[in-house]
Amino acid sequence: AALGDSYSSGEGLAPYEPGTDDPSQMNTCHRSDQAYPLLLDGARRLGPMLFVACSGAVTDNLINELNPDVPAQISEIPVDAKTVTLTIGGNDAGFGDMVKKCINATVLLGGLHGFGCSKNVQLALDTIRRIGALSGVYHTPATTPEGHPIRKIADVLAAIHQQAPGAHIYLAGYPHLFGSSVSTFQHASNAPSKYSCTLAFGTAGPFSVRVEIDYADAQFLNNMADILDGALRYGISQAAKADLTLLAPGDGIVMHPWTADLVTRNADADLTVQQERALVMRFHRFEQQDGSYDVATTT
Repeated sequence: AALGDSYSSGEGLAPYEPGTDDPSQMNTCHRSDQAYPLLLDGARRLGPMLFVACSGAVTDNLINELNPDVPAQISEIPVDAKTVTLTIGGNDAGFGDMVKKCINATVLLGGLHGFGCSKNVQLALDTIRRIGALSGVYHTPATTPEGHPIRKIADVLAAIHQQAPGAHIYLAGYPHLFGSSVSTFQHASNAPSKYSCTLAFGTAGPFSVRVEIDYADAQFLNNMADILDGALRYGISQAAKADLTLLAPGDGIVMHPWTADLVTRNADADLTVQQERALVMRFHRFEQQDGSYDVATTT
């Protein structure tokens, strides 16, 4: 069974499964036949697969229905499932909202906020509070930017185990969205750090538009991804009576296309295919017992 958010559904790899790209029916789960769960199923011959991952999903959508047309993901898992894969937590933390607040455009576009998110103390506090709720370290209830309750990762994993007691659960972490070296950025006199990464370039009506992110803001997003992965790791350590593995990001993982799609609504399919294949490679590396790529807790 394949659960989770856009990393699992194959966002950006249209055409999508019929019925999962229909805003009129409140279903934009965007499930693609090129998503990593299907690639993995084909490569490893894991058997018949349930594919319920949904772009934009948060932890609450795993336990409660998104709407009458999109039931709770965990409730769909067959009781005799042997393998469950998922990515979850990025939307709970508000990464989409964070990216918008970190991107600068030469023309005002789509609510983008400009440079400087790395100095936004309130943004950092809000994000860390949400990640803390995911980990269970913070006991004060928290909600996603859209107002959904944030569920503890350990509780989500326990619910999956209760639904399919014999399944091995693979929880994949989130990669850095940008390189860590300034050498991967371009010199930009308008950026606070004097270095930026161009995410998109095109036109909006009569205007030329460049969409970019400052080096310091990019590292802020990378750091938040690291904190989120730490919360996932802690959640696995707190989940009892389940067969669990965290597939941690490695150097081969590439940027999720929603960073570009957020602005252009036209994701680079080649980049998306690389992302999905990289997720499959993380599973293969776990099987090869490459300790630098996984942290496993088995009971």
